Amino acid sequence: MLRGECDTLTFQKIRFKKTMEQCAYEAVTDEQAADFQRCYLKEQEKIEMLAGIKETFDYLRAHNIKIGLLTNGPTQHQWKKIEYLKLREYIEEDHILVSQETGFAKPDKEIFDLMAARLGLTADDLLYVGDNCQTDILGGLQSGWRTIWINHKQEDVSAFGEFSTAFEIASHEELLATIAQLIP
Repeated sequence: MLRGECDTLTFQKIRFKKTMEQCAYEAVTDEQAADFQRCYLKEQEKIEMLAGIKETFDYLRAHNIKIGLLTNGPTQHQWKKIEYLKLREYIEEDHILVSQETGFAKPDKEIFDLMAARLGLTADDLLYVGDNCQTDILGGLQSGWRTIWINHKQEDVSAFGEFSTAFEIASHEELLATIAQLIP
């Protein structure tokens, strides 16, 4: 779906099945995945920013730091989440890249390079914060960015091979303190 390889419903079912697999649940049928997706879409309007994120955005804005957003997924779905989370209060629309719109998806270096260009910065000036080691952190690192990995699942870093991230934190609540170390 991210690159036009399948339709939205198929992408959503695959994503849900993989999530359940990672959580060691029994195999999920296509019907169960479709039922979950219908429920998810109903509840999506109720999503809120995680603890620590709003405060971090406020801190960055107070220090005149540019903020960008890279997100994988279907365009319409991702823009709805952006709207529900009120992210445009903090991030300029031109600094939001949705994979389906660009033709690239994290961890592809191209989407990181496109963001750097949109922000008018070089990789040396950029810091990527993410919670998915494979797409966010490894993608950022291969693009020359510094990274902060929010490892809230307490994943074993060795599962992703050898790499060095600037910071690894266990929760979103730790993000502001970590950012404040970098931008006093």
